[in-house]
Amino acid sequence: FLSSLLSYAIRLLHLLVFYFRDIEHWSIAEMFIVESQGSSPFFCGASRFASLSSQESIESDNVSECSTSSNGLTRCGKLRRSTKSLSKEQSIDCGAEARQIELIFTSWSPSICSIRVSVPSGEESLPLRLTHNQSIRFSPSLPGCGHGNWTITVEDEDGSMKSQSMSLSLEGVGTLFFTVDSQFHPRLVSQQFLTLPHTALCSSQR
Repeated sequence: FLSSLLSYAIRLLHLLVFYFRDIEHWSIAEMFIVESQGSSPFFCGASRFASLSSQESIESDNVSECSTSSNGLTRCGKLRRSTKSLSKEQSIDCGAEARQIELIFTSWSPSICSIRVSVPSGEESLPLRLTHNQSIRFSPSLPGCGHGNWTITVEDEDGSMKSQSMSLSLEGVGTLFFTVDSQFHPRLVSQQFLTLPHTALCSSQR
């Protein structure tokens, strides 16, 4: 009986060793990966974006609604960030989809302005109303490729000043911080961004 019990304990120990070794191997997280909605793959042109399995995620408000937190930051858009493991069964043609990118704007203009963001996937933000010393956050809510040209347009709410716009090409994932000056010029001042040079462009065909 003791020999059988010892043999069983040894086998159990071996199983535990392999189990924890696998956990350690898969605990290396993919950073700034957005959770897929359901099991359907994302599309970028005619390309597929790999389905993702989520361990944990944090979800913000929907893009159609903006809310102001206790620290004064107005938040728009829908963003999920979590630790992920990519599906091994699908290839990735687009390095990251649009919801992996967020833009944060802070206004130093004494006048009220509104901001529109155009995304390479074709999505366009609602007008984001911004007052002096206020910050607002935008992240796309629809699936699609985020790599390519993003256009930011700042308009004077009362129409007394000419609208200003800027375009920037993004190849990566993360957060970009902008300021808006008194002439409504948007300027990129800081970033927490992971560049993905080898997978940045969306393929038009497989």
